[in-house]
Amino acid sequence: MIYLIFGEDTFRAIRKLKEIVEKYKKIHKSGLNLKIVDLKEKKFEDFKREFDFVPMLSEKKLLILKNVSDNQEFKEKFLQEVEKYAKSNEIIFFFEEGKIKTDSFFNAIKKLGRFEEFKLLDKAKLKIWVKEEFKRYNAKIEEKAVEKLVFLVGNDLWRMSEEIKKLVVLKKGKIIKKEDVEFLISPNLEFDIFKTIDAISIKNKRIAFKLLHHHLEKGEKPSVLLALIKYQFRNLIQVNDLIERGEKIYHIKNKIKLHPFILEKILKFSQKFRTEELKKIYQKLFNLDLLIKTGRINPDLALDLFLTEI
Repeated sequence: MIYLIFGEDTFRAIRKLKEIVEKYKKIHKSGLNLKIVDLKEKKFEDFKREFDFVPMLSEKKLLILKNVSDNQEFKEKFLQEVEKYAKSNEIIFFFEEGKIKTDSFFNAIKKLGRFEEFKLLDKAKLKIWVKEEFKRYNAKIEEKAVEKLVFLVGNDLWRMSEEIKKLVVLKKGKIIKKEDVEFLISPNLEFDIFKTIDAISIKNKRIAFKLLHHHLEKGEKPSVLLALIKYQFRNLIQVNDLIERGEKIYHIKNKIKLHPFILEKILKFSQKFRTEELKKIYQKLFNLDLLIKTGRINPDLALDLFLTEI
């Protein structure tokens, strides 16, 4: 059997692939006959070796082949026996990120196998997807909040997923409203906040202070800045905990579903903090957040106090 997954919407394409792998593992619990072959690095002979290998425990094989577009030699040799592979009981999955160029190889795959293309969602479909994503977290969101979120983020589902997760975490079971989206979602702020975390990681309070006050001068709310810093330190604790348990980077990426850029930053900063240190910083952020919400401290002062105490 041959399958093909591809498309510009890499978030949904990768999620679909993960669902297929998880379903396979539930049926074939050993996982010994699941193989992922990156054809940027491997040749047709590597695939053939895996395909011809007698499966252990009489389990059906699942061969996931990535980046076939970059391997012309593979495509030519595969086409010579494509009908055999299509009729096989083993499962061959081709996975391509982005669009694919129409050629004899992909035409044959589409004709003899099954394929699914993940196109970027239009506004109507994106709104439906956003609502379903909140349901995954058992969270409720108002219609106007969905509209605002779609307007601010667009159809980048990697970022949208991150913003949804952030809203769910920060609202803690409360209904998410339009005002919450406007308050917590900023087009570039979340990416810029890592510069501040970098300064904190090297104990450069002067630079961290300068960066945060630069955001304040631009009109960013101190409560939002504090919430974002708190949220990213929470992510850092999760990643550090998994690393200390001996989890591989591949498994961490599957478990911590963040925007690739943000996950890359989190993994980088995880090397600069000890878990115990992260927990102490997070506790300080948590306490300051509580003081702000109960009106016992001015938000501007809370930011300065946080930098003074780290």
